Amino acid sequence: MKKILFIACLLFSIGAVAQVDNAIPQRPNPPRLYNDFTKGRNFLTTEQASYLEGKLVAYNDSTSSQVTIVIVEDLKGYDANEFATALGRKWGVGGQQFNNGVVVLISTGGGDGNRDAYIATG
Repeated sequence: MKKILFIACLLFSIGAVAQVDNAIPQRPNPPRLYNDFTKGRNFLTTEQASYLEGKLVAYNDSTSSQVTIVIVEDLKGYDANEFATALGRKWGVGGQQFNNGVVVLISTGGGDGNRDAYIATG
C-alpha cells in the first residue's frame, strides 16, 4: 500500500511540474535579466529598465550570482512560489555549474487583484 501511495504521489508531482512549465513564458532572445511581460511593458520606464538591466549585468559579471527580475500580469492560477521556482529552472537562472541564481517575481494582478511577489533562490 505504501509503495502504491508513493508512486501515485510521485506521478502527481511530475504532472504538476509539467503543467506549470506550460504557464512559464519563453526566455527572451537575446536573454535579459530584467523582463517585463505585462501588456504595456510599462512597469518601469524605458530609462529605468535600461538602468536596472545594466546594474544586473554588472552584478552578474562581477560575481558568480545571477539575479533575474520578471514582471508578469497573471500567475495563471499558480502560487508565486511555484511560478518563480519553475521559471528559474526552465530559464536556467544561475547556471548549472553554480546553481546560485535568484528570481525576483512580481505579479501585477492583471486587474483581478491577485498581486503577489516572490524571491526564489537557486
